[in-house]
Amino acid sequence: MKTGITKLSIIPVRASANERSEQINQLIFGESYEIMQKRGNWLYIRSLHDDYEGWIDKSMSCEVNEADIPSTKLIVLQEIINEITLPDGSRSYIPAGAVIPRPDEHGKFAFEGDWYTLNTNQNTKRSLTESCKLFLNTPYLWGGKSPFGMDCSGYVQLVYRMHDIYLPRDASMQIEHGETVCFRHDAKAGDLAFFENTKGRIIHVGIILDDKHIIHASGKARIDLLDHSGIYNQEIKRYSHTLSVIKRIVS
Repeated sequence: MKTGITKLSIIPVRASANERSEQINQLIFGESYEIMQKRGNWLYIRSLHDDYEGWIDKSMSCEVNEADIPSTKLIVLQEIINEITLPDGSRSYIPAGAVIPRPDEHGKFAFEGDWYTLNTNQNTKRSLTESCKLFLNTPYLWGGKSPFGMDCSGYVQLVYRMHDIYLPRDASMQIEHGETVCFRHDAKAGDLAFFENTKGRIIHVGIILDDKHIIHASGKARIDLLDHSGIYNQEIKRYSHTLSVIKRIVS
């Protein structure tokens, strides 16, 4: 099975082989994937980061030998926007969550046989909740997981990934991880709160900041009130999401 690596800042992953099809995920710079099927100008891929599957435009793909996929531990970029110099000397900008081999003291790193340079300092150390707040006011985007637009589970996945904790792509998958926190007053910053619809289906997730607040992607990345019933949106003066369960990922 052939493999590919993401050399663009962001590649949309679609539900079907059509540019009008909905975006269900994104590939971020440095992520690799298996190419499982070809159909005209489209490739059906499986992300090696989180096993998520979907279609990408062939013109955005970079097919490589499996041996060319970096085998050393990759670092996850921490800054909202990161500047890199490409092998031809031109520059590109890649988002937080992009993965690259660890650069040398000059910022240079080998990527798919070529040399790149990271021009953005990565020395800032942040707590998980500080990382959450980096993305405040980022617009909601279905299938998004970058500072340019993200959905609720893409937001959670991105923030945790920046702290070397790897979660699945969707809220319904993320809920299978961690330990259940029995009571809301036992929750702590960094715990995940999951929310359900009237049929009991998990439809939303956010990151708890303290015993009264949650940060989540709903319209935009925002901070709202949280209580035993769910998320209370002070702008619309009503509950927007019904609490299902709280899970602790980081002990």
